[in-house]
Amino acid sequence: MKAKKILITLLCVVFCSQYAVASEKDEQSEAKSDESVSEQSILPEDQVTASPFGNLAGRSRIGASFGFRSGNAQQTGWGYGTSVISGAENLTLGFGYAYWLREDLTLNLSMSILAPEVGVRVGPASVTTNGIVAALAGLRWYPPDIGTPSVKPYLTGSIGPYIGSGVEVRTYGTRTQTVVSPGGHAGAGVDIQFHRDFILGVRGGYNFMSDFSQTLAGRNNFSGFEMGVEISWVFGQGKPPASAKP
Repeated sequence: MKAKKILITLLCVVFCSQYAVASEKDEQSEAKSDESVSEQSILPEDQVTASPFGNLAGRSRIGASFGFRSGNAQQTGWGYGTSVISGAENLTLGFGYAYWLREDLTLNLSMSILAPEVGVRVGPASVTTNGIVAALAGLRWYPPDIGTPSVKPYLTGSIGPYIGSGVEVRTYGTRTQTVVSPGGHAGAGVDIQFHRDFILGVRGGYNFMSDFSQTLAGRNNFSGFEMGVEISWVFGQGKPPASAKP
């Protein structure tokens, strides 16, 4: 009888201990579940809407562009004789660097070659080679409510000098000239990020400048519309989201 009481007591102790352990595990599981739900409910907004390729703020890009511009230029003539202008006068080539100040804003530095031309004049005979380089600095803004995380329309504006240079070879010597004029560029485009490190863009805009003090291949102003495509390599680690900082 005494042994039976001892056995019943041991069974009660074991049952109670097992019940206590199970209750503790249930409480811990519920606590973890609550923490998980709480963490999900306070996820930073920028993580919820971030690009599939990660944040761009703090990253840089180097790009090359190719395009065409309108022939909206002022013809001034070369004096007496017959003038003929040929070459890729509507072609534009460009190289640029950009840094993302934040997700929707970049600082841009660019250098574009406009209107490489060859001119020929008869009476007296001469041959000239001319080119225009635009060295511009500006901003590119991506409106946050337009497009998708991977397809981003933008507006851009920049200012800087337009530098014209020419070499004229005559029968009695060679003349070199360099002229500088202030100007800028205003435009819009679309960036398509198809890889974390690469962006393809389509852009259009207007190049504006004041007149050169001297003519180049019969012109002293190379303002006009421009359209082109751009391919860029994106590099750098980038900045963590502000809400993710400790």
